[in-house]
Amino acid sequence: MKKLILSAIVAAGIFACNSSQPTEDFTLPVTNLNAWIDSVSNLGDLTAEQWAELEAQYAAASSTIDTSKLDETTKNKFMEATGRWTSFKDAYAAKLVASDTSAQANAGSSALVKDIFGDVKMANADDYSFMTADNALVIYETFYNNAKTKKDQYSSDDWNLVKAMYEKMDAQKNIVEKQGLKTADNLKIAKLKIQFATLFNIGKGDAKISEKQAN
Repeated sequence: MKKLILSAIVAAGIFACNSSQPTEDFTLPVTNLNAWIDSVSNLGDLTAEQWAELEAQYAAASSTIDTSKLDETTKNKFMEATGRWTSFKDAYAAKLVASDTSAQANAGSSALVKDIFGDVKMANADDYSFMTADNALVIYETFYNNAKTKKDQYSSDDWNLVKAMYEKMDAQKNIVEKQGLKTADNLKIAKLKIQFATLFNIGKGDAKISEKQAN
């Protein structure tokens, strides 16, 4: 935020200079535009309002430049400035898309965790400490039964997430196995693991076929 405020101050000074030159210097606006782009190109995360402010500043600066009055060298510098601005905009847009995609993926993953495990408490996506030696069998049964019930609703990507959850759950089971997991429970879990392997192969295979047919 401080950097953005500073850039706005710099920009204000630059644009003020442009409008108060006693004699026309057609190279100065281009030099100032490049300096302004330097000042904003290393800004961090921006809000939509902050980005709109930058776009307004760029529009104000570039609108003062008449390319028909520029010599070849200055014109090339102006083209360089517009190219840098375009790259800056494209990078910002790509960052927004990546952020949105990540947010959607996290939301989808969280919804899937709830679908599979119910309302368990997890500090993060890798925290499976909710499974203990006492409830491990119930967790596996819940996982398998919910995956089986909703198998026709899952996309192939969903199945990949389910498989990833299964692997993390299995890693936690290996931990609680050393903490008093009953042999009888472990044997039942072994059967559920075989059943899930079959369910996964069929479910993901069917999802891929459906996706191909849809395309």
